[in-house]
Amino acid sequence: MIDEAKLHDILLDNLFLLPFEVPCEFCDHKQEVTLPVRVTEVKDGLIKGSSGSAFFPCTNCGRPAGIDWDAVNIQITQFLKG
Repeated sequence: MIDEAKLHDILLDNLFLLPFEVPCEFCDHKQEVTLPVRVTEVKDGLIKGSSGSAFFPCTNCGRPAGIDWDAVNIQITQFLKG
């Protein structure tokens, strides 16, 4: 059985590549971009990830767009039962 404490031990400090739909800062074209997020905490039903920034080429205008994020919080809705 995986509970929150075991999930914390498994996920803490791991880097995940998460897909997000983000707009280009130049032409507002929305596209899916994969952002690197490191797990910093698993607590109170949330997987919390680090802040960061990334640059990506816009598939519409071709310019180098960027995105910044303060944190990532993923709510855990179900734990596996053994």
